[in-house]
Amino acid sequence: MMNTEVLIIGAGLMGASTALQLAMRGCRCTVIDKASPGRHASGANAGGLRQLNRDPAEIPLTVEAAKMWRDIEALVDSDCDARFPGQLRVAENKSDMQKLEQRAELVRSMGYQHEEVIGKKELYQLVPALSPHCVGALICREDGYGRPYHALTAMRRKAESLGVVFQSLTEVYTIDQQGEGWQVRTSQGVFNSDVLVNCAGAWAGKVAGLINEQVPLTPKALMLMVTERLPHFVDPVMGAASRKLSLSKCRMVL
Repeated sequence: MMNTEVLIIGAGLMGASTALQLAMRGCRCTVIDKASPGRHASGANAGGLRQLNRDPAEIPLTVEAAKMWRDIEALVDSDCDARFPGQLRVAENKSDMQKLEQRAELVRSMGYQHEEVIGKKELYQLVPALSPHCVGALICREDGYGRPYHALTAMRRKAESLGVVFQSLTEVYTIDQQGEGWQVRTSQGVFNSDVLVNCAGAWAGKVAGLINEQVPLTPKALMLMVTERLPHFVDPVMGAASRKLSLSKCRMVL
């Protein structure tokens, strides 16, 4: 039987980040994962560091997260290969452009200025390789990308240096409330903790169901494609206003 102050289920970026922030505040944490840290979404995503076109409910948190990522080395002793060439949503016609102008106005109405409409001239100065029919774009000049697994590893190592314990191949079977704490039975034994944090990602609903808490999840899988090495032709990460498509110099997402 293992005792800890905080038990975190899920060793992806959210679990590692939660553990790091708690450890910095003096909490004793253990992170368990049914696979290994970053084995799933946190180690195999497109790596976007994006404020652009977030759901309005996410914007305040996203803006604060962007500040952290721009100074990530101060937090985790690594730059996580983070780069900030900006991100664009490209308008291919007048209808797209109207949609982007409405979006920029929505963001301004919330008191934020990070999303900005640019015209055709500046768009082609930024991305000369675009097809000639595009008419403008919405830009966040502070956005960029990092390497997901590098970021996850740096965050985990920093957390471990502060005493956080990570345990892989530890699948959760049952969760029971014990007084004001929790008892979690796993494939690697029993954990007792004062606080339980569910960071299980795609499995978060299943974990929540073990305490009869309903957390509806809807899969929205994206396809990540890696092309052959090509000559450099784009700096900003780009998306299309009316297509589920984004492109950067090191990744394309459909």
